[in-house]
Amino acid sequence: MRVLERTAVVEDTDKYLTSLDNLRDEHGVIVQAFDARYVVSRLHVEEAVSKARRSFDRGENVADTVSMEVLLYAAGTRQIDVATRMGLRRGEHDAVFVVDGDGDKEEAADAVRGMTYEADDFVYGDDERLLDFFGLTDEEVGAVGSDRLESLVLERVALLDVNK
Repeated sequence: MRVLERTAVVEDTDKYLTSLDNLRDEHGVIVQAFDARYVVSRLHVEEAVSKARRSFDRGENVADTVSMEVLLYAAGTRQIDVATRMGLRRGEHDAVFVVDGDGDKEEAADAVRGMTYEADDFVYGDDERLLDFFGLTDEEVGAVGSDRLESLVLERVALLDVNK
């Protein structure tokens, strides 16, 4: 699995996502992009990929593609319209790209690097945005401490299996 922390410049969201789909098809890999403001850590996306692949292997997937299943797990929801809020948007921003699968991951990762820029001062997750997006309560944060936000988000990812 390759996790790339890059700066994306998206002029046309549909065109950009089509380019990622083309990379997926050309290299036989999963390619999923996230708005970094909604990702708490590298482990967050790694866990989402692992759980999505397992879901497909067991025939328990909700989405038609592994890439979309990854997005659903990362968002901790089965609602595609909610999960897509984690995806890329128009403009220039930090983004997390996941490249995984049996195909040529390195070629695909190089192609993603060619579509993006090296991120200066890359930052994962905006705490306020993460709390809101994942529906985390003050009580939950108070129970574990604000420095443990990652564990709360990972719990949401894991709970998706329970809530099927």
